Amino acid sequence: MSEFVLKSLKKSHFSPLYLFQKRFKELENNIWKVDDLKNLISKKGFFGKLCFRDKSIIAFFIGNRIFDVFEIYSIFVQPVFRRKGVAKRILNECIIFCQENKVKRIILEVNITNEAAKSFYVFNQFKKCGIRKDYYFNESGRNDAQLMELEIIK
Repeated sequence: MSEFVLKSLKKSHFSPLYLFQKRFKELENNIWKVDDLKNLISKKGFFGKLCFRDKSIIAFFIGNRIFDVFEIYSIFVQPVFRRKGVAKRILNECIIFCQENKVKRIILEVNITNEAAKSFYVFNQFKKCGIRKDYYFNESGRNDAQLMELEIIK
């Protein structure tokens, strides 16, 4: 993993991150715009990471802590770098952030059709905790969101 470099998401990264997202069709309905990122980064509980390889973005993670709950908004790894420990490494940093900030649980939602993501979260001890009907919109209609959570152990 030494070839991958993690950095905290900063304002100077917003435009490159936006352009990175535009390259991937699977993100087309879930792209973070520069203004949205500016708004989010100003929040006290913001946690964002970028993963670089050879100075190019290959992954990103965006989430926010509200009181004792942390919500993962987005985690995305460029397809050619998946299953190489990138997402796990970022998630581990998020868990450390949560432990340091007295967070009791991490929550997220994932498209019910995204088997790879659901498997990743289950492998990392997340539990299913609900469904949001018709949460995601796509070309063929709507998909439900699987709600998942991870209890943080101190």
